[in-house]
Amino acid sequence: MIRLAHRGDIPRMITLGREFYVQTTHARHIPFNEVSTGFLFEAMLTSPDSAVFVIEQDGQVVGGIGGTLSAATYNFDCRVVMENFWFITSSCRGSLEAVRLIRTLEKWSAHNGAALIMLGAFDHLRSSALGKLYTKMGYEASEHVFVKGVSQ
Repeated sequence: MIRLAHRGDIPRMITLGREFYVQTTHARHIPFNEVSTGFLFEAMLTSPDSAVFVIEQDGQVVGGIGGTLSAATYNFDCRVVMENFWFITSSCRGSLEAVRLIRTLEKWSAHNGAALIMLGAFDHLRSSALGKLYTKMGYEASEHVFVKGVSQ
């Protein structure tokens, strides 16, 4: 079942977020911070310009997606939704649940007047499979982000 997240989901979302984050390139430069992550989820749950949806199976949250609505960079008359995070347990990867989770964020985005939705994929985390999924769902590749640690 996919539903809007609530405050009671935050501890589980932090756990899932950590499991995902430690696999990313960003984790080599910025350590996971449970308090910051909890604050992010709390802020998104209370903001009218954000939405967090979770997948629940057998009473346990097994995935989630969150997006934030904002003005488009080059045209403030248009709104876009940027995915802040999305993750799903390995047991659900490749299932229709992932598609349903994305479609739920799409519906929320359209309902809130977004002209565009942006989803990300980390290069070394099944990005080829995820790219194929996104393409099948009507998305097109738009940019590639490069990162470099700069702290001393």
